[in-house]
Amino acid sequence: MHKDYKGHAPTFVMLLTAMLWGAGFIGTQMALDSGFSPGLFLSSRFAIASVILLVIGIKKIFPLCKQDVLYSFISGFLLFLGSYLQTIGLTFTTPSNNGFFTSVYVIIVPLIAWVLHRKRPPFKLWVCCLIALAGLIALSYQQDTGFTINVGDMLTLLSAFLFACHYASLGIISPKVETLKLTFLQLAFVAAASFICMLIFEPGSTERADWSAGWMPVLFHAVFPTCLCFFMQFWAQARTSSSKAAIILSGEAFWCAAFSVIVGYELFSAQMVIGGLLIVGAIILLEVKTPDFKRKP
Repeated sequence: MHKDYKGHAPTFVMLLTAMLWGAGFIGTQMALDSGFSPGLFLSSRFAIASVILLVIGIKKIFPLCKQDVLYSFISGFLLFLGSYLQTIGLTFTTPSNNGFFTSVYVIIVPLIAWVLHRKRPPFKLWVCCLIALAGLIALSYQQDTGFTINVGDMLTLLSAFLFACHYASLGIISPKVETLKLTFLQLAFVAAASFICMLIFEPGSTERADWSAGWMPVLFHAVFPTCLCFFMQFWAQARTSSSKAAIILSGEAFWCAAFSVIVGYELFSAQMVIGGLLIVGAIILLEVKTPDFKRKP
């Protein structure tokens, strides 16, 4: 279980994480447009991020114990599967749809947490989940095509389930492993697993990639949405619940849509405003103290 932490610091940290993750979808799209395969992009992104952490905090990362490696491997494997399927999904769909379907974990995480902890989430949490989910649906709806699901969306939905499992696992693992160690080990594992997948399933990836156009998105993604954001996420999840973290981090879908408009991938729409307001409303409701309604015996 997470530590009891007073104050709003974890919320602010996760809000910043959600914003940078939203920008990360655009960076991923730019890298894919530059000819990077999913495995090449992920292995480059996570390798750079893990090296940065190693240089910054080598004295705090080592020595490692068996518990550090085992727990990091479990959550890192889930992170790798989710990231790989999410990146493949983006090759078949738009950045905003990819961001929306990834954020469906907002409704999955409380269910997984319920199973793991055998404790039913409070009623307010379910209300916040439904409000956030409504916001995500609004973000994905298009007036000309309506609400459609393609192959990329289906792959992203599967990645959302894996990310939900990852978040739920962090609720148990984060308090048991020092944040810097957990971040480094997970990023290094994802880098290695992505590199292996690239060699097996994506031969010739390095030759097809336009490094002059793709190195900047890869570097941005490695430093901010990966190295910095995963450290902030793991720190925050050691101090709050997985379900609450999922709702706040689902704001990445709004930022993804906003940045898509800014860089010209998609057009501004009323759905973006409505969806963004609903997600922000769910986050505010989480932070506001409300009466605890209980059934009278």
